[in-house]
Amino acid sequence: MRWGFAAVVVAGCGSNHAVADAQARDALDDGSGTSGDAATQVGQLSVHAGGVTVTSWSFAPTSVGANSATTLLVRNDSNASIALAASIPTSTISLDSAGSTCQGIASLEAGAYCHVRLVFAPSGEGSVDAPLTLTSGSTPITFPVHGVGIAAISGLFSDHQSVDFGVTYAGTPSSPATVLLENTGTATMPIDAFAVQGAGFALGNQNCPAALTPGGACSVTLVFNPSSPGPSAGTLTVMSGTAVLSVPLTGLAARVVTVTTSGGGTGTVTSTPNVQCGLPCIDNALGTIVFTATADSGSLFAGWQSQCGTQATCTVGPSVPVDLVARFELNSAKAIAVTFAGSGVGFVNINNTICTSSCTTYVAVGTTPNVAGYSPSTFVGWTGDCTGTAANCNLGTVINDRAVTATFSRDDREVATLFPPARIAGMAMMPGGDVVLSDVNGVSRMTMTGAIVWSTAIDGGAMDLATDSAGNVYGRDSAGVFALGPDGSVRWTHPAILAANPLRSVQSTISASSDGTVIAAHTSDGAVVLDGNGALRFAATALTSDGMAVAPDGSIGIGTAGTNAPALDVKRFDKTGASLPTIPNLPADRDASLYFDAQGALLGQTTIGGVTHVSRFSADGTLVFTNAEFTNFSVSPKAAIVAASTGDVIAMRGATDAAPPGIRLEVFSSTGTSTWTLSNLPTVVSFGVFNLSYGVSPVALAVDANKHFAVAGDYALGTPWVQIFALP
Repeated sequence: MRWGFAAVVVAGCGSNHAVADAQARDALDDGSGTSGDAATQVGQLSVHAGGVTVTSWSFAPTSVGANSATTLLVRNDSNASIALAASIPTSTISLDSAGSTCQGIASLEAGAYCHVRLVFAPSGEGSVDAPLTLTSGSTPITFPVHGVGIAAISGLFSDHQSVDFGVTYAGTPSSPATVLLENTGTATMPIDAFAVQGAGFALGNQNCPAALTPGGACSVTLVFNPSSPGPSAGTLTVMSGTAVLSVPLTGLAARVVTVTTSGGGTGTVTSTPNVQCGLPCIDNALGTIVFTATADSGSLFAGWQSQCGTQATCTVGPSVPVDLVARFELNSAKAIAVTFAGSGVGFVNINNTICTSSCTTYVAVGTTPNVAGYSPSTFVGWTGDCTGTAANCNLGTVINDRAVTATFSRDDREVATLFPPARIAGMAMMPGGDVVLSDVNGVSRMTMTGAIVWSTAIDGGAMDLATDSAGNVYGRDSAGVFALGPDGSVRWTHPAILAANPLRSVQSTISASSDGTVIAAHTSDGAVVLDGNGALRFAATALTSDGMAVAPDGSIGIGTAGTNAPALDVKRFDKTGASLPTIPNLPADRDASLYFDAQGALLGQTTIGGVTHVSRFSADGTLVFTNAEFTNFSVSPKAAIVAASTGDVIAMRGATDAAPPGIRLEVFSSTGTSTWTLSNLPTVVSFGVFNLSYGVSPVALAVDANKHFAVAGDYALGTPWVQIFALP
């Protein structure tokens, strides 16, 4: 596992291209200027990875003879330009001068970035530690870097120590890369399985036989087709018997920054750091950018065509694509004032300017603007110059200033709604109620008020998550399984081939016992089961692997094709891998969501024939209840199930067969009585001649030890969303 963030190459504002090669990066070395007082600047440099500040770096375990690489961002946090140099004293962990821009910079402007590319090439097994030294003036800053060399497969050789796909645009596939595998030993080597992990990477064609004889060779084709801007790190893994050959993969989806203006007035847009000054600023747009709109004399700033609303400044986080439109109107324009009221959160769209709180925009005289209100909670309605409960309201022809009030309320039992900075890949809850979220940058812990407690960067991002009663966090990334402490520190990593979730179910594909001594991760044919220190306990294989969960006592349940098809059986194992009695005949044919409650009872949300079933089986496998509901879905809905500390069963599924699906939440007692239901259906908002559906797409469900549960996913057009509820 590589923890951190690879560099992004970015085009300047108003352009539609990316600078992509090392020669362009080298142009940064040609800057000029004077450095300020070193005493004030030392300590004002910060190292960033995955969009957050980091204090150390750990490479993925790397085979002897291979190499791994990463890129770290260094930001000048002082208020003056500085000169900067970077160095590292070992050859095992080295600084790639051609791929770095921080050496000998005569002038790195305040708030700007440069980047350092590090390469780890172990010559032997064991740990390697080295300090990366950043020197500004005469006082150095040291940054710890760690790597572990592991044994390579004897006899199986790859002609690529690593594969770097370079730079491509998000949504545009790169040229394919071919990796040659050769048996250089004296014994026949089995080729059991291939796996390609990491966002955007995929396996193409391969011509490998079941076994390579001595001197034999075959090839594997790989492609990189990223769906969103930013760096990606992954792994090509080849299984040969009990051995693993890993080839690190890296690639970059260029981030293009485009800013334009519209409206009847005029104005300018500037950015901090400056991303409009050509090659010397290509690193500046890697992190957070603050754009500022300033109206010319005789004009008014009317707002951004984005969720920045009508504020003069618009802050865009790392790796988020930037396509901003700043609207300016003449001073004769009329004001449209929107007041937010009520206990809930919501959005108001006025001529494509999206406000998340009370705001005022401007429209030209004679305009007939439409306002639309929508919310992941409840939109109550309009008062003022708009009235009624419909989401859409047309203000008519505007000849005077207008004022409206949009009221939003919390859903029943809603505690809070949060909008994290990056799209959510997985979620768990701490025992006390904080939420832990994974995304393309790594893992973050947030309070119920939305405050960030900590962020841990993971190169290539993180996927599903689980927690234990002590607040330790377990997750999946492109290299296997990792564990974090309650403070976000890395406890251990375990390399493994983990299949992407094959289910429409959004149940987490990693699960942990409450005491943290058994951790199981979903694979394509079962599960990898680890102990609390990350060591392998056993691997359950040769199963169809339809859902998986760990019980409080450390036993594991894995859904698989049943003997009475289409029903599913749940194969059970104790923490040593010994078989336990099977729980048979879950009413389902696919897409099972499984969970064990505090009493060791198995909960399942399953689907068959358009009917979803919420079931509870006692610890001995006896069916306690099944609640069936016809869904009208053409395929299984997105679904998950958890148990609260009260013993209640909480089931979540998609509410419609459309996109976005909305959610349906239902709480059952431990004996199957339905005690609460909430359906959140998408809101259709009209914009002129077309309609958009604003609603939630769930990706995770989690519960704490304090009567709270949370759902997470996307709201509206890709906005990350978490909603927290409380039980009585």
